[in-house]
Amino acid sequence: MKLNLTALVQSLSISAAATVVTFATATPTFALSITQESDSNILLNDLLGSTKGLSNFTVTKTGLDAAFGRFSNDTVFGLGSGIVLSTGNAVDVVGPNNTSGQSGSGNAAELSISFDSDGTSGKLFFQYVFGSEELLEYAGSSFNDSFELLLNGTNLAVLNNGKPLTINNLAASPTGPFDSALIINKGNETQLDAYTKMLNFEGLLNKGANQLVIKIRDVGDSSIDSAVLIKGGTLGVGSPEAIPTPALLPGLIGLGLGVVRKRKSQKSAEA
Repeated sequence: MKLNLTALVQSLSISAAATVVTFATATPTFALSITQESDSNILLNDLLGSTKGLSNFTVTKTGLDAAFGRFSNDTVFGLGSGIVLSTGNAVDVVGPNNTSGQSGSGNAAELSISFDSDGTSGKLFFQYVFGSEELLEYAGSSFNDSFELLLNGTNLAVLNNGKPLTINNLAASPTGPFDSALIINKGNETQLDAYTKMLNFEGLLNKGANQLVIKIRDVGDSSIDSAVLIKGGTLGVGSPEAIPTPALLPGLIGLGLGVVRKRKSQKSAEA
């Protein structure tokens, strides 16, 4: 029996063309996955890395369950996997960036971790990214969402210039100047309009009892979300490797020019 080469080539061509059409019309996927997680012990276990010399960990959370989540498959922020705390809904950090100002149902989230140190390790470390929908439109305004990393009462969420990590310290106004840690979102993988590069937390431990409080809240009203993402497996006594600063894309700075302010609900009494 002879093969009909003409028919075979035509069949392969049709099949290949169909394959191209299928890929061209496929729904895009985003390089970040987040699921809500209300169990504070699961969140803690995701965070812990090398804990030699540390013991007796306990954890409590304050805020709506929707404000807490676990993330994975992250190639947006360079964190891989870990946990999220948001002033709104943790799952809303995922893209696309398709609203002018995402607002969840809450206005604050806090995770308080207590533990003991035997004194063999002097410092605590982890890695994180802070981002907000308040940026860039409300930079320099009274809507300056608060983010703190309190180790034994001292806020160590600070920028290289020593200033606290806040919206107004990242961007003095919608048109700048901008801190070198700020990355303005030009993509579609996260709802956050701007966020920091990956930052290192480093703080001195007490011998005996210690407490780390991760706290984020809306300021000025209860609208427009901010969030912090903490890399899994980095909370502990192991010092992270030096992290290079990502190269900013051409035209990245200055995207605040002509930006239209988002309409916000004025709910100062709820903040």
